[in-house]
Amino acid sequence: MSLSERKKKRLLIVIAIVTTSSLYLNFFIRPNFVKLMELNSREATIKSGMLTMQNEIKFIDEYSKKLDVLKSENRDLKKRLSDSKDIPTLITEFSKIARELDVKLTSIKPLPAPVVAQGEGNTRRPYVNIPIEIEAISGFHQMGAFINKLENLDVFLKITSLDIKESEDTPFTHTIRFKLAAFASSEEAK
Repeated sequence: MSLSERKKKRLLIVIAIVTTSSLYLNFFIRPNFVKLMELNSREATIKSGMLTMQNEIKFIDEYSKKLDVLKSENRDLKKRLSDSKDIPTLITEFSKIARELDVKLTSIKPLPAPVVAQGEGNTRRPYVNIPIEIEAISGFHQMGAFINKLENLDVFLKITSLDIKESEDTPFTHTIRFKLAAFASSEEAK
């Protein structure tokens, strides 16, 4: 065998190895490598999605707790918003408190509720404002204690006007007239 034939043989062997390697890479390794890259990408996406969901689950628990707290507060506030049918009971409670504090009530009368025009921008409220006018005779401190007790009742009340006049008959007695708003649940809101 001559030198050139040996070189040709070696060259053919090298060409066969390179061709075989190239075919092997293109038909076997490359498709598996592409699949591997796709799987890695999907794994990264899934891991990212799992982390996001885990964080959202934490927020769901927090929001669920906050929702429970808000529902509880809403129930408590609804309890304080009396029914409009309970106004006579409320007036009886006013009288009882006045007797306890030595305040002489001369008049308690519910007034007509103010009419609110239903315009385009107005929405129905879940409560109505029931004005009540109270006239009383008492000492200044007794009236302060009376108003304090009214404000601490478990219903929503708001004093809208207050007029105190000194009594001409007795020096430490005053004639007091005030209006308050009792808030009751609206019939439409139910």
